[in-house]
Amino acid sequence: MAELYIRVAEDENEEPMEIPSEDDGTVLLSTVAAQFPGACGLRYRNPVSQCMRGVRVMEGVLQAPETGWGNLVYVVNYPKVLGILDIQNTPCARGAVLHGSAASILVDVGHFLATSRVKRYFNFAVGGFMLTTLGSW
Repeated sequence: MAELYIRVAEDENEEPMEIPSEDDGTVLLSTVAAQFPGACGLRYRNPVSQCMRGVRVMEGVLQAPETGWGNLVYVVNYPKVLGILDIQNTPCARGAVLHGSAASILVDVGHFLATSRVKRYFNFAVGGFMLTTLGSW
């Protein structure tokens, strides 16, 4: 079987990249993730209904749609943090989370070393992370 490539992009309006399929017509999620780090799946616009449709993933293998891969552009899906925050599409989200984590660790370790109170340390850790993340957003 000749090697088949599917067209994949981070956004519908971006230029797609060709990703190779396997001999059985499937595409490994690891192959997609190698080009789009953090990818957890693909979706495409159904030419008939014009709705976005997800590609089935089973055990790290992307299954071809019923009509085959065709010449469609497949858009990468990224996981959402805690199910609510889409880091790839939210400006400054990654930096805010990193600042919140770093500040929380620095402040909280100092507080814990000074007081040795575990419960209070945990409260400071969570509160510090939340305040710094929201403040730097």
